[in-house]
Amino acid sequence: MYKVISFLAILILFSAMLVSCTKSPEETKPAPETIKSPASFTVSNLTITPATINPDEKVTISVDVTNTGETAGNYTAVLNINGIQEATQDVTLDGGASKKVDFSVSQSTTGDYTVSLDTLTGKFTVVVKPPPTKTATLTDAEFTVLSHLWTGEVGAEYSIQFLSGNKMKVTIMRTYHYTADIKVCDGKFCVDNFPPPGWDYIYSHARAYFIYNNKDLMTLVSLTEKLSQTMFGPDVKVLPTIVSITTSEGSITFTYLVP
Repeated sequence: MYKVISFLAILILFSAMLVSCTKSPEETKPAPETIKSPASFTVSNLTITPATINPDEKVTISVDVTNTGETAGNYTAVLNINGIQEATQDVTLDGGASKKVDFSVSQSTTGDYTVSLDTLTGKFTVVVKPPPTKTATLTDAEFTVLSHLWTGEVGAEYSIQFLSGNKMKVTIMRTYHYTADIKVCDGKFCVDNFPPPGWDYIYSHARAYFIYNNKDLMTLVSLTEKLSQTMFGPDVKVLPTIVSITTSEGSITFTYLVP
């Protein structure tokens, strides 16, 4: 009985060995490994903020770097300004990952600057910051009162009326009317093309504050501290540098440099 069982066991083992030996090579070959694509980088979305700066102010230059491959890798972002290397930054990214890269630079000389990062280009401009200014607006009546103070004609022997187009009409003793042009002369308030009889009257009373040139151009060159503060604000003690003058019917507006 035991001999029969042993024979059957040997027969089964031999059959299993025979089957395993007859399997095809394809059935025994391991599955091939998947090969990932190498790291590859693209640069996009170049931004320059702000596009206009003052000398030595900072401008931020940014790009998005993307690893379009499937394996991690390193990329060096190279910033060039006007064709000269300005800065570099190393980036390590996994496959398919992106990162924003920022550069902060400044320039001391005014002008346009060309920016390049990889194949992307842009520009920023350095300009001189204009000095701060303020404005002051006076009505006909307000300006007339002030002019009476500096000419000493408190009795209102004349009045001033502003017209559009930077013009001014002066009425003397309610009888004589003179119209003149208003402009800026080297940072000063000037009245031009005014008839000599009118100027003779005003200049005779206000020669301490005006320069009278060639009988047709009068320039306001000084004011007392009280008048300057009244006209241009409490922080102005002397006649400031005037940038521009604009008139409308009934008022005048000065734009002047902040002292």
